[in-house]
Amino acid sequence: MPAAILATKLYIPPHRANLVPRSRLTGKLNEGLHHKLTLISAPAGFGKTTLLSEWIASFALSPLPASTSTSLPLSVRSARLVVGQDATLSAVDAARATWLSLDEGDNDPARFWSHFIAALQSLFPNIGEAAMDALQSPQLPAIESILTSLLNEIAALPNDFILVLDDYHIIDSKPIDSALAFLIEQLPPQMHLVIATREDPGLPLSRLRARDQLTELRVKDLRFTESEAAEFLNRAMGLRLAMEDIAALEARTEGWIAGLQLAALSMQGLEDIAGFIQSFTGSHRFVLDYLLEEVLHRQSEAIQKFLLQTSILERMCGALCDALLLDPSINGQETLEYLEHANLFIVSMDNERRWYRYHHLFAELLRTRLARAYPDHIPDLHRRASDWYALNNFPYEAITHALTIQDWSRAADVIERHTDELPIHGERNTRLNWFESFPAQVLLDRPGLGLTYAWALLLSNQLDRAENQLNQLELRVQTVPTLLGEHYVIRVMVAARRLDVSSFYELARQALSRVPPEEASPRSRILLTLGVAYEEMSGDIAAARNAFREAYELGIASPSPSSVGNAPLPLTALAYLADYEWLQGNLRSASEMYEQALELSEKWGGQSSIALCLAQQGRASLLYEWNDLDGTVHALQDCFRIGELWKGSRFLVPAYGLSALVMQARGQVKEANELIQRAEQAARDTYSSPYDLGMLALYQIALWTAQNDFKVIEQWEQTHDSEWRSQTGRARDALTIALAQARITRYHRTRDISALEQASALIGPALQQAQAGGIALHVTRLLLLDALALYAQRNTASTLTTLKRALLQAEPEKYVRSFLDLGKPMQELLSWSLESPELSEPRLRAYVGGLLSRFGADAPVGPSQPKDDALIEPLTERELEVLRLVAQGLSNREIGDRLFLALSTVKGHTRLIFDKLQVQRRTEAVARARELGLL
Repeated sequence: MPAAILATKLYIPPHRANLVPRSRLTGKLNEGLHHKLTLISAPAGFGKTTLLSEWIASFALSPLPASTSTSLPLSVRSARLVVGQDATLSAVDAARATWLSLDEGDNDPARFWSHFIAALQSLFPNIGEAAMDALQSPQLPAIESILTSLLNEIAALPNDFILVLDDYHIIDSKPIDSALAFLIEQLPPQMHLVIATREDPGLPLSRLRARDQLTELRVKDLRFTESEAAEFLNRAMGLRLAMEDIAALEARTEGWIAGLQLAALSMQGLEDIAGFIQSFTGSHRFVLDYLLEEVLHRQSEAIQKFLLQTSILERMCGALCDALLLDPSINGQETLEYLEHANLFIVSMDNERRWYRYHHLFAELLRTRLARAYPDHIPDLHRRASDWYALNNFPYEAITHALTIQDWSRAADVIERHTDELPIHGERNTRLNWFESFPAQVLLDRPGLGLTYAWALLLSNQLDRAENQLNQLELRVQTVPTLLGEHYVIRVMVAARRLDVSSFYELARQALSRVPPEEASPRSRILLTLGVAYEEMSGDIAAARNAFREAYELGIASPSPSSVGNAPLPLTALAYLADYEWLQGNLRSASEMYEQALELSEKWGGQSSIALCLAQQGRASLLYEWNDLDGTVHALQDCFRIGELWKGSRFLVPAYGLSALVMQARGQVKEANELIQRAEQAARDTYSSPYDLGMLALYQIALWTAQNDFKVIEQWEQTHDSEWRSQTGRARDALTIALAQARITRYHRTRDISALEQASALIGPALQQAQAGGIALHVTRLLLLDALALYAQRNTASTLTTLKRALLQAEPEKYVRSFLDLGKPMQELLSWSLESPELSEPRLRAYVGGLLSRFGADAPVGPSQPKDDALIEPLTERELEVLRLVAQGLSNREIGDRLFLALSTVKGHTRLIFDKLQVQRRTEAVARARELGLL
């Protein structure tokens, strides 16, 4: 469990068996199990906790039915949710119930969902690990993406379980309400969520009512009946009241359970019960104030002191109470146990009776009395609490107590001691609130603190404010090498996010010249940022590779590799280096580097890091090239998991795009189209750089080409011409190859000679650029396209020369998909090459033979394939080619020349076409083919 998780928030309060059974309400709760949501909403003191405790304990006798729909897709699964305020579970149900007590700090979405997942992990230790890592990351991903990943994991669980969210009324955060509404909508049937609240939550209750998905219990349901009040007062509280007194008290309190409890405490030892009940009037707040006076006055001076001074705490244990009171005559643990035994509005938070909290309304009133009676004591109490929390490694609570009394120095000390933890923690709203509580001068006088604030602003994308903070700190960090390096890292990253190319390069060079060599961490981060910029802003692959190499070597040499995005910097650099190794045509070497990156990820704990996603993306693309489609899908699982959590287009677009190509290669056209649509949606949902959009277009065009959808490619070119021509680096070259392939494929489908000319116009300059840049991967693919173009032009000598060049580069590294994805034309070209005596090298002939054996096993099938279901026997691809040329009016001899076929072979294809179409002549064949949608 992460250090930021407060374990006491997850403790299930023990069930109290001696309270009033409420079978009429537990029956309603049981009846509502088939609904998505059960809302238990009522003011404080109406027994929400006790009711839920009794109800959940009853599941020991009546278990929830096992789920039967875990295989359904997330969009069609049903869900069940219960919302209430205070709940406890019996030990027998502990194995399938978990708990989260909410407090003010949980209005930070990252903190809320981190504790939510931690509660799930108390039942299922391995669930939500990736989601938890993302919540601890510097830049919080979209919450819905985290929940999608989490919901899919829940859907795979074998058993039903219950999660209780206690005191949801404390949550005043629209983002949390929205995310919870999403969770309710998509919740798998295994999970039953219970939330308790004093007021209605910001959830779509009306919609749930209209859909008959909501069960509600409110004040009218929860108030004690007269018989329940009698059992509570006389049996549970040990009074001996007459029925008329009980009826009067029940009427005065209107069944308010807390009022009855407070009245019972006040009546203990009284002789004039009737007189007390008669004077017991007024609104709940006034009654409660009066009863608290009576209850407090009946306690000893030591207990009153304990109650007031510990009221500043959200939760307490004996040692913490001792640190606050500094009174050896009062034992904190013993006093807490006494208060629980005396029913003095205290709740045990664990089975060991170590951590407790006061009833919230009781705590509020105690704090009000403390502020009125002893205002001078409050600062010292918060200081002592802060010191105890800091000493016991609870930085969040330590900082909160220090800031409450504006003890800036104490709060700053704690933040700086935990700097390595806090900047990577996902609760960025909380961090910003901390820093914005400080006077500006404190953030300047303590530059380390000020830099941590600048990081928080950068990660919140508040670039102007981050830059302003850095400007104010510039002079103060010059003499401290560590701070100077951190200062430049933030500056460089701000410039990179602004896409300000000239100032970025100047600033990066300046930073590297001024940050001392021994400051490996900031230098590595600057080099990483510089490497990405070289590729995406300038297209300078060689410079990018050098920057990543230096970043990697610096990181490896460092005794403790620094982290970015929850992953060591060397891992990120290694993933990029492996990409460039592949670009240079060294597929085997790249594969080894990807595997090394995976090993480092496991060693350094980067299982949900951007770096692992980058490594698996490259590895998946490499496995796809080797035609290991199963391996590709497996590698992409990490990309989906991490990409969904981070909700970044450059993570999701390649994962969805490559998955679409895998589905297309397997003939699963519908699935391929759905995946490319998800890639498009990912690009729309988040900020996408020109590079990201270029990579999206690459996968779109590849898929459209495989499906022979040339019209949409033409439309894309018309609307994105200037965009793709302005691309740099990998994105530009890959797009050029994709467009050239699209044109050659169009030529083979339509025999439009202009498409062939357009392809050649793209291939020539691109091939020169790839050769000059040493990008062997692109050289190989462009040579294959050039060979196809030359073959179509019947330039046999040049065709074989060009093809042989491509084979000499591809064979040592065993390229496969670069050939297969070119489809039937490439299959014919390779078959033709084997007939040529000029292709004499045994290894090349064996390689070509192996490639030919792969065609057909995973041949792409597009939605534009002819729908020839009505035929006795479907037309072959070759017959369809002949049929299209017949429709264009070409003679048999012209068709033979176009397709490099003998005249007798063309006549044979024509005869088979006529037989399958059940026609006698050419005009009838064309008409029948149009009728069947074959043309």
